[in-house]
Amino acid sequence: MEEIMEQEKNNKSKVGLYICLAVMIAIQLGVIIYCFQFKKEGYHSDEMWSYGYANSYNLKDVYQDADGNPLNVGMWTSSDVLKDYIAVNEGEEFEYGSIYRNQIYDLSPPFHSIVLHTICSFFPETFSPWYSFSINIVSFIVCMIFLFKVCCLLMDEKQGLLVCLVYGFCRAAIDNFCYLRMYAMCTAFVMVMLYGMLKVVKMKKQESYWKMGILLFVVSVLAFLTHYYMVAIGGIMTALFCCYLLCTKQIKRMFQLGFTMLGALIASIAIFPSLLVRSQSQADKIAGDNAEMYNYTFEIRQRILWNFITSKTCGIQISIFRSAWPQIILGCLIYVLILMIPVVFLLRKTKLIQNIKNKLIYCVKNFGSVTKKGIQWILKKINWCYVIIFVTCALQLIVVSETSSVYGMGNYEDRYIFYLSPLFLIVYIGLIAKILKIVFGRIPKIKNKSKLVTNLSVGLFCLFLIVINLRVGLNSSFYYFSNEKEGYGLEDIVDGQNIVYIEKSSWMLTAMCAWLGNFDEFLLIDDGNYKKFNESYYEKMQDKKLYLMVNENDYQNDLLEFSQYTDVDMSDDSELDGLDEEYYELVDYFDTLYSDAEIKLIGKETIMRRKMAIYLVNPTE
Repeated sequence: MEEIMEQEKNNKSKVGLYICLAVMIAIQLGVIIYCFQFKKEGYHSDEMWSYGYANSYNLKDVYQDADGNPLNVGMWTSSDVLKDYIAVNEGEEFEYGSIYRNQIYDLSPPFHSIVLHTICSFFPETFSPWYSFSINIVSFIVCMIFLFKVCCLLMDEKQGLLVCLVYGFCRAAIDNFCYLRMYAMCTAFVMVMLYGMLKVVKMKKQESYWKMGILLFVVSVLAFLTHYYMVAIGGIMTALFCCYLLCTKQIKRMFQLGFTMLGALIASIAIFPSLLVRSQSQADKIAGDNAEMYNYTFEIRQRILWNFITSKTCGIQISIFRSAWPQIILGCLIYVLILMIPVVFLLRKTKLIQNIKNKLIYCVKNFGSVTKKGIQWILKKINWCYVIIFVTCALQLIVVSETSSVYGMGNYEDRYIFYLSPLFLIVYIGLIAKILKIVFGRIPKIKNKSKLVTNLSVGLFCLFLIVINLRVGLNSSFYYFSNEKEGYGLEDIVDGQNIVYIEKSSWMLTAMCAWLGNFDEFLLIDDGNYKKFNESYYEKMQDKKLYLMVNENDYQNDLLEFSQYTDVDMSDDSELDGLDEEYYELVDYFDTLYSDAEIKLIGKETIMRRKMAIYLVNPTE
């Protein structure tokens, strides 16, 4: 009878935890949706590429063809090509063969594009960021559920709830699930894979493997077909867990897990053979670029990547430069030891000092056996699943640092490691809980209530982390792409007009698809060709307004680019005006193009963190 009542009590407790988890996920999802709707104002070029790969019919890029030749560049082009690139056209719904062909030439497999194309196919001829964001919403829910399940396997349910509480509100999660790429989906897949492997490790001998094996196989295939980094982290986790199973003499489970993941890899390559070819070529190219172009050593790259994780989850900043903390700590220890010498001498005959002395003598005389016992004690106390998760993070960071341009990607490099943030928090909060449990468990007065005090302390610590994250995450993020405007922006200009877009990097046309789609025609040219089209400018001004947009980032004064290495005062306009002579020559050219025309600066707008100057070039009335 007592056992039944205890079981009912536990069931009610679990139901309460699940309700808390559901309410928490709903609130966190509400925060992410709020940030997406009201904080996020623009798009990264890769977000537009997501739509392009998914919806463009047999055309991977909008600015070049399959052979790399310029496309829609250097000629007046209808803006319909931009709409067609990011939206599904009538009659092209559910054309998955086109996606497969597009992704062969991309750096990632096609699964995310397939899902996005399926959603967009129900809304042909339209574009909305919510189509891709809906994938992120589902990914967030799946990620949180399996993060909780993982934590329940490693900790108790209450601490698992606290880990989910911190992650769902941290800046890393907000950035991840507001960004319209496949990384939110990758995060969900990683959590499911980790859960499956942990379940396999903790299975009893009589339990059947195949239910969990099928889940691992299916999820791993989908993950490998979403991003090639999933192959790396899946392989790392498999190798580490197989080593653990081997060390614990679970040979059968080791072979089952290993062959399941190997089968998933083979199936993925069979479905999408370009997976390994593109991954290897990209890795070789980036590794060469890192070695040849940038003086970013392995240590600096690792510091940058670890800083992304720690700063966006728990507010700990890691400098790219070596700090003096090891020397400071060593110096403090030496200083304390020096101060202790006279104290120990004065108390040398006390019982405490004599006991310490006898123990030290015993340890020195029996160094081998003491060391062996100490190692055995440590090995028994270690939860090796935490070690595996941490080592997975460390090894995956090495993979990312060697196969991506840490310097070139800048603040957006962390998208390649979004899926590691929940893994880091599992280890970080688990370590804090373990330390607190040891500390409070050794205090006699609260020893019997150490678990309660530990959970309370971990809870307060988690609330502290949430405050740190929300203070920054809700106000600023590089993934919001704030659309700062001075005067008129592109959306304020009347639809159906013509625009000349001066841009040195033609790939930026991808990022402009959502911004230039309302114009009638556009002309994308660089600063070396704008004089070749002077006759067409006059023709375009006959019945419509002609606008000029210039990417001012292409014309930054050399002093501005290298100001961090000089003594130039960036706030002093007399020392630095910010734009070089080529820019003013371009503007003067359009201003004096025709006797009956004038050029007028009507606004500036920040698009993908690039300041665009917008001019009206029109006949005077």
